Parts: sequence; C-alpha cells; structure tokens
Amino acid sequence: MVRIALGDALNWAKCLCNLGEFSLDDSVLEIDALLSAPRSQAVAEQLVEWADKTRCHILRGDMMIGILSMDEVAKIPAAYEAAALSGLTDAWVKLAWWYATPEFGDADVEMAEASLNKAIAAGVPEAQMELVKIVWFFKRETATDSQKRKIVE
Repeated sequence: MVRIALGDALNWAKCLCNLGEFSLDDSVLEIDALLSAPRSQAVAEQLVEWADKTRCHILRGDMMIGILSMDEVAKIPAAYEAAALSGLTDAWVKLAWWYATPEFGDADVEMAEASLNKAIAAGVPEAQMELVKIVWFFKRETATDSQKRKIVE
C-alpha cells in the first residue's frame, strides 16, 4: 500500500482545480519543442510546469477518455530530467516522486533513489529528507541496516 503525505494530497487537489488554463491540444507540440530547446532556466521552469500539469490530467482521467496519450505520459520523466539538467535541480525530487508513485505505470524505487542521489549531489536542501521518505514508504522492510544507515548519514 502506498501512503501519500497530506501535503502531497493537498498539492494534487490544488493541481486538479487549476487545470483550466492548460490545453492538451497544444501540449504535444509544446513539450517536443521544450525538450529539444537549448537548456536554460526558463525552459526548465516550463518543462516542470508541463510535467506537473500533465500528471494532473492523468489524475483527472484524461487517458481513460482518450485525450491524453501514453506517448505524452512517457515524456513526463524526460521533462523532469531535462529540467534538472538545465539547472532547476529541484526537478530531481519531482522526478524521484514520479518514479516512486507514478500516476500511470509501475513504480521504480531504484530510479527514485538514483534521482534523489543526484538531487543530493546537486545540493537540493530537501533531497535527503525525501530519500528517507522514499526508503521508509517503500523499502523499510527490505532495506538492509547498512542501506538505512547510509541514507540517514
């Protein structure tokens, strides 16, 4: 069973209420252009905004009614990673939570941990705590003592 922190649930509820200004018709062209654009802070911010809103569309059920394709959903982790590599290092944390609790597909806790290790290396302040959360929620019964010690160091 996956447990989501109250703050995360409130963020997704807020997200669902703010979908009005986002058009899925333009999103395919937009994300392709953004992913191929030269790296910059402005592009990184747009990538994260697109990925966050697309995740909200999954929750809203847009895939079930055919207005959100699997191809678009598959670009969410690429958008977060491109944003992180463009200098918006907080995107590593968003990428980690996508891997840990995707709205579509299977969780990949190892990729989540790898993303958080990149966030820690990039100096993202909350990354260490997010790594502890991931391990607690998903691996507390299977992580070895040495893995647990390494995470809290």
